[in-house]
Amino acid sequence: MMEENLKIIQEIMMLGIKLNQQRRMSIEFDFHSASNKLTISICTNPNPTFNDELTRRWWVSVKNTEMLKAVLKEIKNLEIPIEDFLGD
Repeated sequence: MMEENLKIIQEIMMLGIKLNQQRRMSIEFDFHSASNKLTISICTNPNPTFNDELTRRWWVSVKNTEMLKAVLKEIKNLEIPIEDFLGD
């Protein structure tokens, strides 16, 4: 079970880095070993007009496979608009 979770976490991190490079989003990963929680934060590019940004944050147990899959799905959905635009 933990092997599957580690693969999901790896995919989450790889997608986060890809979003950072393709869409210039700010990405942060933090693992808290005492609670076995992984925090993932993704921030959009700042809006120069309003000087703000939108941040999405997930705080999930590295032992919870279903929640890790849900986070992965949400992050994949952030990637879709750029792939649709590029025709991938």
